[in-house]
Amino acid sequence: MANQYPIRILTQLNPVLQGFRRSRGLTQAEVAARLGVSQQSYARLEANPGRASMARVLAVLQALEVDLLLAPRGAAAAADSTDAAGAGNVRRSKADRPGKPGTAQAKARPAGTAARRQSKPDQGSGEDW
Repeated sequence: MANQYPIRILTQLNPVLQGFRRSRGLTQAEVAARLGVSQQSYARLEANPGRASMARVLAVLQALEVDLLLAPRGAAAAADSTDAAGAGNVRRSKADRPGKPGTAQAKARPAGTAARRQSKPDQGSGEDW
């Protein structure tokens, strides 16, 4: 199986993007040219990919000739396992488990909270391309 790099938090994305770029012998300027943006714009995205839109991250992955694969946690370990009985067992974290029937899943917010959030001016995504 090819190398896989599970990403569970945003800070893991930066070194993975850099690693794929470098493993292909590309500079930031070369990747930027493939994307049609300046080297500085690409450098900002690579340094802080969490501020970029998913569309832009996908464009970078395409430029790096990298596929994005999504899988349930534990699926890779189960697929690699020769134990057929364990292949279908994927454990959920406590946060992923449904609550007890009839209980609230989230705390109620005070009235008007959503409206206040929507009325704030857009702070910008930090993207310029």
